[in-house]
Amino acid sequence: MRRLLLSLIILVGSVTFHESFAVQTTALPDGNIQTGPQITVNDFLSFDFKNYRTAEGKKLSWAKRMSGQIMQKNLARQVKKGKIEGTANFQEAARASAANKTGRLALIFSALGIVFLFIPYLSIVGFGLSVAGFVLGIIGLGKDEDTTMALLGLVIGAVGLFLYLLVVLVAVSWFSWF
Repeated sequence: MRRLLLSLIILVGSVTFHESFAVQTTALPDGNIQTGPQITVNDFLSFDFKNYRTAEGKKLSWAKRMSGQIMQKNLARQVKKGKIEGTANFQEAARASAANKTGRLALIFSALGIVFLFIPYLSIVGFGLSVAGFVLGIIGLGKDEDTTMALLGLVIGAVGLFLYLLVVLVAVSWFSWF
């Protein structure tokens, strides 16, 4: 059970936190955003998150270290396949890899909702995950560039909600006999 929860935390963390700390931005008075020092993808891949300390001497949190390392692995895989050049701007590459985040979350939540249906005490959590996956699938259809994952999340979420409804109807009919 601990491994399942740890895997869920790492998976959700990698999807949601992967670019939130990598590039420092500041807003200018005219509303435009000025980015900090521009780094390349190769610079980011060579970055060591375990030994990084902030200006105050504090280490990064565990979630930020893990999500940074997962982002490094994903970008290294994309560089190896030739999808991204190593000399490209890191901020643009991170935005391109996070373009379908809503659809990805919809697919993850919907699939976990169906899995939790079969775990006795976590079925309530699974229902919430199926609802979240269904709603994120609808949002992802309008927001994401590639709507494949959003559509899959929407369909799997709808199937999960149907299965939960079916389980509730069977339980109600079974209890009505007594």
